[in-house]
Amino acid sequence: MIKNSIRQLFRTKIKTLLFLVLVALCALLLCIGCNLNYLCRENLKRFEEAFVTMATVEQKPLSVSPKGMWDAELWDYRYRNVPEYGETMSLSVLDMENVEYISGPEKRPYYMAYLPDYKMLDDDEGISNSIVVIASPVEDCIPDHAVEMEVIEVIDGAYTYNTPNLYFCDHYNKNPEMMYADTNYIMSVVNTSPHNWDPEKPFEKPFEWIPNGGPSSGQTYADGTPIENRLPEISVEAMDEEFYEKGHDKIWENYGEEVHMFFGSAPVTATDDLNLIMSFYNGSTYIESGRAFEQEDYENGNQVCLLSYAFARRNGIKVGDTINLGLRYANYASSASYLWGNLSLTAQGELFQPFYESDYTVVGIYASLPSDTADWGYDVAYNEIFIPKNSIKNSDENNIGGFGRLSPYNTAFRIPNGAIDEFMKEWEKQGVENLEIHFYDKGYTKLEAGLKQMERMAFIMVAAGVIMAVLVMVFFNHLMITRQKRRTAIERSLGASKGESAGSILSGILLTAALGCIAGSIAGQALTGRFAGTMNEEHLFDTTFSAGMVYADSQEEVETVTEGKLTVTLFAGTSLFIFAIVLSGITTMGNLKEEPLKLLSTRAEE
Repeated sequence: MIKNSIRQLFRTKIKTLLFLVLVALCALLLCIGCNLNYLCRENLKRFEEAFVTMATVEQKPLSVSPKGMWDAELWDYRYRNVPEYGETMSLSVLDMENVEYISGPEKRPYYMAYLPDYKMLDDDEGISNSIVVIASPVEDCIPDHAVEMEVIEVIDGAYTYNTPNLYFCDHYNKNPEMMYADTNYIMSVVNTSPHNWDPEKPFEKPFEWIPNGGPSSGQTYADGTPIENRLPEISVEAMDEEFYEKGHDKIWENYGEEVHMFFGSAPVTATDDLNLIMSFYNGSTYIESGRAFEQEDYENGNQVCLLSYAFARRNGIKVGDTINLGLRYANYASSASYLWGNLSLTAQGELFQPFYESDYTVVGIYASLPSDTADWGYDVAYNEIFIPKNSIKNSDENNIGGFGRLSPYNTAFRIPNGAIDEFMKEWEKQGVENLEIHFYDKGYTKLEAGLKQMERMAFIMVAAGVIMAVLVMVFFNHLMITRQKRRTAIERSLGASKGESAGSILSGILLTAALGCIAGSIAGQALTGRFAGTMNEEHLFDTTFSAGMVYADSQEEVETVTEGKLTVTLFAGTSLFIFAIVLSGITTMGNLKEEPLKLLSTRAEE
């Protein structure tokens, strides 16, 4: 009976060949569509694990106005635009019920930790020569140019000053006051090049010393409200009777010690997620040895830290060692690299004492890639140390030495990948003005859009394959089974059972369908790989990590799926063949229900 069925196929070669080709095309569409859907979902899952979407927050200025600063060398003002921000916004403006944050929002502070037992500079490194000195003019003078002064005493500073005299210029003061030879002056100064300095004759003129800060306090309450202070907040002060009556001698002494401590300190940045720190996020800073912080470190507040490679090398520190960090005061104004150089006393003019001290285990040592440009604010600071925010067990509310606006350098958050549009819809409902949010996702949004587009193409191909399969199977079942009723009647009249007659009629169409499914599935598997390879060449998948950037060896591409999965191909091809069996079986059962004599009495349909 099966041989008869196969011979029947060869009698209708064109019809059989057309059925074979159409079934193969259906299988091809189904296999490619199902495999592309699998490929999109699998790659999207891998991108989800590899990519990070973070955002920085910036409070925009309400206005910008020019501000002039006198330049004694030019004998004129230098003007620069100074932004006015108005009231500092609270981080709570980012609290939104329908927004899911993976980490943050955080306004990230850095703390000053005095480390007198550690070497802060290499032997061949220099620093700005900031010192606090008591000096007296050689003669009465107005310091609108370099005037010679006798150094009476060096209170403190970044280094030991041994020269008996210095040349002082009140460089940024248009109308400096008269200085008298019989009066001592206490000054915070830093050296710089002389007026009209000639680089070809660098030592023709002595270097000048100009004002550099002075006793000041940036101490605030926890909400950023400044605490009223009695500090002079000037760089040069005459040591007369009023000076001692106001107690400024003690304040200047503390300031000198603060200058000394500052150059023996390291900034300690506390964070809830290293991915919120731009230099780690973009890969310019990475873990050279050891490990980065883990989720457990953030959640449990483990006493762990990351040190810079230079600091660790200079002091012989390796992963697993401990370092004692005494956190003295917090700066919420900006990142350590942007405001490096701001010193602060308490509002009473005293030194900040550590509000929290603990031993931290070094779990990782980081390094930074060399760069021709400095990205102030986003770069890591010199000797900067990183710790988990929750590792600080005491509140810093009484030790805030600086507070400022929401800055992109220290204010950030992280949201799920692909959630930027949803976030912005919720944000726009808040109606908050003068706050700008910058998103960074390493191209995830574009990747997701490409994958979503491919997923839609996959759905169209599957739908086309299903519709085509139904039409092809129904049409050829009609040609090869329904219109074969007379043949069925003859076979049954000759003594064939219903089962033998069914086998005769089904074996040919199912054999053809099986060959078509096999051929289409093989072609679909091969073409899926080529299609995915073409998409890869177009950079839909050829994209670098962002979440793994914190490691030195993670500058790799995301390993994407570019080949169809065999089980998906088998499922698509087998499903089509099962559909052919079911539909053909139902059609054949319809033929077998009619009586053979009744069928023979009708006009031949072939």
